[in-house]
Amino acid sequence: MLIRKISFFFLFHCFCLSAQETAIPFDKAYKRIYHITKLEDGVTRPVIDGKLDEPVWEEQGEWTEDFVQVTPFERMHSNSPTKAKLFFDDKHIYVGMICKDAFPEKLIRFIGNRDDNSIGDLVSIAFDTYHNFWAAPEFNINAGGNKTDLVVTDKLNVNLNWNAVWEGRTHVNMKDSCWTVEMRIPFTQLRYNRETTDGVWGLHIRRVIRRNSEVQNWSMIPLKNNGHVFSFGEVHGMTDLPRPRNIEFLPYTMGKFQLRPEQEGPYGSRTRWSGNAGLDAKIGLSDFTLDVTINPDYGQVEQDPSVMNLTAYETFYEEKRPFFLEGKHILDFSYGSDMMFYTRRIGAAPSYRPMPTGPDGATRYIDQRDVVPIIGALKLTGTNNSGFTLGILQSVTALTSAKVMHNDKESRETVEPLTNFTVARVQKNWKGNTILGGMITSTNRLMNEQYLKDYLAANAISAGIDFTQYFSNRLYYIDFKGIFSTVDGSEAAITRRQRDAVHFYQRISAQDYLGIDLTRTSLSGSGGFLKIGRRGNAKWTFAETFGWLTPGFDLNDVGYLREADVLNNDTEVTFRQTNPWKIFRSNTLTFNQVNKWNFGGQNCESNFSFGARNTFNSLHQIEFTERYVWNRLDTRILRGGPDLRIDPYYFTSVRFTTNTAKRVSASLQYIGEHNTNGHSSYNTVSPGITLRMGNHVHLSGNFNYQWNTNALQYVGQSVGTSGNTHYLMGYIDQQTYGITLRAQVNITPDISIQFYGSPFTSTASYSDFKRDAQTTSKQYSQRFYQFSSSEITKTDNRYLVSENGDTYAFYSPDFSFNEFRSNLVFRWEYLPGSTLYFAWIHSLSNRDNLYVSGWRDNLDTMFGLPSTNTVMVKVNFWFGM
Repeated sequence: MLIRKISFFFLFHCFCLSAQETAIPFDKAYKRIYHITKLEDGVTRPVIDGKLDEPVWEEQGEWTEDFVQVTPFERMHSNSPTKAKLFFDDKHIYVGMICKDAFPEKLIRFIGNRDDNSIGDLVSIAFDTYHNFWAAPEFNINAGGNKTDLVVTDKLNVNLNWNAVWEGRTHVNMKDSCWTVEMRIPFTQLRYNRETTDGVWGLHIRRVIRRNSEVQNWSMIPLKNNGHVFSFGEVHGMTDLPRPRNIEFLPYTMGKFQLRPEQEGPYGSRTRWSGNAGLDAKIGLSDFTLDVTINPDYGQVEQDPSVMNLTAYETFYEEKRPFFLEGKHILDFSYGSDMMFYTRRIGAAPSYRPMPTGPDGATRYIDQRDVVPIIGALKLTGTNNSGFTLGILQSVTALTSAKVMHNDKESRETVEPLTNFTVARVQKNWKGNTILGGMITSTNRLMNEQYLKDYLAANAISAGIDFTQYFSNRLYYIDFKGIFSTVDGSEAAITRRQRDAVHFYQRISAQDYLGIDLTRTSLSGSGGFLKIGRRGNAKWTFAETFGWLTPGFDLNDVGYLREADVLNNDTEVTFRQTNPWKIFRSNTLTFNQVNKWNFGGQNCESNFSFGARNTFNSLHQIEFTERYVWNRLDTRILRGGPDLRIDPYYFTSVRFTTNTAKRVSASLQYIGEHNTNGHSSYNTVSPGITLRMGNHVHLSGNFNYQWNTNALQYVGQSVGTSGNTHYLMGYIDQQTYGITLRAQVNITPDISIQFYGSPFTSTASYSDFKRDAQTTSKQYSQRFYQFSSSEITKTDNRYLVSENGDTYAFYSPDFSFNEFRSNLVFRWEYLPGSTLYFAWIHSLSNRDNLYVSGWRDNLDTMFGLPSTNTVMVKVNFWFGM
């Protein structure tokens, strides 16, 4: 322990000394040039074992040295120097790196999953192959041999789900106080202009030393940069490049066995066997790549997290399917959380569910698929040397039906029509300073059944345009996006669309400018934003944004839109300190002021927030945000009823994280929201711990506890004997418990065993029921009418209200929700690009309309529930031509 403290002191002292040295001139550290060497025929190619012991590394090409620090001290030399060398031939690019270390015994050699570049000391190399400053494929490998491939954009958006077939190995030489790297990257995995004459690509080479979070660059990208890919250095000599056919195939076969809880009726069989086979293919078409998938397997090994959503808004889930993730950055057209293309619309759960009872009141037994099958999909993506980027996705989902047994007669009911999805994206980039693009999406459903025509829109089309212009060496910018959408269908389908939570045209406050139109057969609108700001190599940055979403705007047939009918203005000012000072490594301070209105002219929200992110010299981090909302009118909480004024409240978020490079690290997060009048509060505490045992075992656990109270929680709607609709609220006391456990054993970088388990409980009791009154009043007590004990009675699970001669009823909203999801996955990449999976998936879930207090009683209930167990074996085989 004493030796470690002395070593750390010595290391920090070295940093302090280096900070006192003269910094490397900016023009010598930025936009450097490397001249690559092409290997001639007859030269022995290196064996990829990480050792750099072949003659070619000594006899050919040039080593590039003078890597400079980005952190902790920008433009300073490191006492752990790095050098790199690059070659290429008619098939591959070869990369060799030597990473000296002042403290080789502290080298971090953790092994993790493929595409986890957050662990261990690592190096990376990225190529801007078209030299258009927009996006670059990047290859990472850590000291333990863990590989990551990704695509990084100029705005530092990272797509870790781009997968390439390449080789990389590392070797640790303690005697020479270094570790070395060899990579072999096939040209077939890169897209580039084969007609180039200048032979210039963008190049970025990086090294990360985890123990002190030191980052070195061959050509420096400043922390306060004016564009990530724009700041790359250059590699010259990329001429006379090969013309590979770029044809790859990935066939798969899969077998699945499922044991389910026994159910009543003819479809209650406990066991179910299934199998599947399909094919993915990649075909290079000059600068573009055509991805084709036939009968894809989209069974998700990684499960979605459990949630209890009591809001009117749709729950958003992250995409996990490789076909849709690859090239995601090209098909991205988003504005905050809203996006024109939400991939999980394709192959989702069926939209329609048959009625559980027939017209005669008899029970109907239903056997329905969990997801809609995808017949096939193709995707064309790429960028050419003139800066033109294209992305086209075409997918067809199958007509899906459910088996229905009614009065001993079986029939089929269509639950999802044959549907075609089309997404097209184009962008033109002029040397990274001017970017103009557009996107079109369409959803078309072929429906024959009248009940589907009354339920779903027949066609949905959206079209968008985006424009970015940089000024003054990219210090200032203008960013614009505009989208138009239209949805058409039957009168019943469009009426249903007007009534959904995105629009709520029936809102009482919106009757003077909206209101339900029962004769409409289409719905149209627009959305977008204009943003003007300053960023780049400056301590102070700012942005001013004005955005709009008209009431008829809708993206949810193939996109994601939380709510329409919004005008907003956002002013942001940020201060960034990237050099160490006193106890801090770096600091970021952000100030925001936001205003929102609807198209009726109502001010729906005004708030001010202050946030800070601080990294200490110990590499601990603390982040916090404090927001004060002094005006809020919620137009969605009463589900199409009147708007409800929310009293001023404070939102607080604090997260503390210890040094993640240590074998044991911890985190603690608190999120809270408190009304100034004390009538509602939301609190979440989430402690977590991570433990690494040796270099191969990783254990982590996160606990989440929420306790929430709200005197105006929405309960439901009820029509009284007077014919009036009443919007009901109550006092909710909700508690939510969740644990996420992960265990991972990486036998080698290519063989891993993973376990994921997550018990989840949410339970709530309601009391003090009330109905709407003057809901927008600034006086809290005038917003509702509180039922007296003589006006409301409970029988079984139902409340009966009788007040002022009006009588109505509603069911008790109390609930206890228990769910457990887990999986155990064995993964073996037995050949580059070819993988064998074995998975066991265990799940159980239940919701009761009664309140069960305490987590212990709910856990007893949870693990006594019937469960579903699925065992799956899948193997694929990659080969190229």
